[in-house]
Parts: sequence; C-alpha cells; structure tokens
Amino acid sequence: MQLAIYYFTIGGSQLVKSSNATDTIRMATNASARATIDGVKEIIGDNGTRVVFKKAGLSSFLENPPAYDFNPCITSEDQAKVFLVTTDIMGIHGAKNIFRRIGVRSLTYSSEMGRVFDVFLSLPERERFQKCLETFSLA
Repeated sequence: MQLAIYYFTIGGSQLVKSSNATDTIRMATNASARATIDGVKEIIGDNGTRVVFKKAGLSSFLENPPAYDFNPCITSEDQAKVFLVTTDIMGIHGAKNIFRRIGVRSLTYSSEMGRVFDVFLSLPERERFQKCLETFSLA
C-alpha cells in the first residue's frame, strides 16, 4: 500500500505534497473527520467552524457530519486544508490549542469505545496493524 502524505507549511498558505508521496488518494476516517469538526467547534464555536470549513471548501461537510466510525469519508488533503485554514485564521498558538482539542476528542472517543479493539482481533494482521495505527494517530 502506498501513501500520499500531505503537510502544510506553518505561517504559509500552501499545501505541499511530500517528495516521497505518490498519487494514491489517502482517506481519513469518519472518526478523525468528526473529531476535527468537534475540536474546532469546541474552541471557536459554530460560526467560527462554519468560516473555517467554508474557507477550506468543505462547508457541505458540516451539514451532515460523519458518524464516529472507521469508514473513510474525507481525503487527507481536504483534512489538511482544514488544518491550514485554521492556522491561517487563528495563528500558530490558537491553532495548536485547537489541534490539541482535536486530539483530546479523538482519545476520549477511543477510550469510550474500547471494545472496538475486540473487532480488530478478527482482521488479518496487516489490516489490524493499519487500523491500530489509524486509531492511535487520532489521539
């Protein structure tokens, strides 16, 4: 499996594809996307969240927020756009607090849904490893 890795530059308004990335589309899970929405909303409220997602081109995403599950729903590039816009609007210090809140939301959900790891036991080893990494990357 090849991964496309995107990162955004702090203080700059650009989304950069890493030099070792491929053209494979990488998807973020519903839980990751929902934690992003909830984390931003907790810090800057509903109106601020609408501004961030509208500027990122994902305003329709707020109308039907995803469930907390592990199905893919948003590309990693789109999720990185949300992080980029958040940094542009809030500045680096404000964005750090929002990103921290996103991590707390993810960890809280993961700990509440501890039984989800029982489901991983029935998966093939490689897929189980991927799902575990995905889960821990949310925190």
